[in-house]
Amino acid sequence: MPNMFPQNKTKTFLNVNNLLINIKDKLVYNKSNEEEFFKALKDAHFEWKKAECYFQNVTDPDLIDFAIYNMEAAKIKYIYLLKEARRKGIKISG
Repeated sequence: MPNMFPQNKTKTFLNVNNLLINIKDKLVYNKSNEEEFFKALKDAHFEWKKAECYFQNVTDPDLIDFAIYNMEAAKIKYIYLLKEARRKGIKISG
């Protein structure tokens, strides 16, 4: 079976980039969408933790690369949202 990860890596990174662009376009800060922002942040954190769990439990060597890229993409998304919160002056408590 041919290794298709190089193509998938590029596709994964393009998907992450497009996702971040979409998030940035949608998150214009005002009080009415603050709850939406916090939901997106909470969801991103959950996705990252879920991806970490998958990585820790994956046993198929063919899926290890996928698990790594998935985990990194989720982490990048979460960190991006945290930076946006800081940039916009949104205080995250908890």
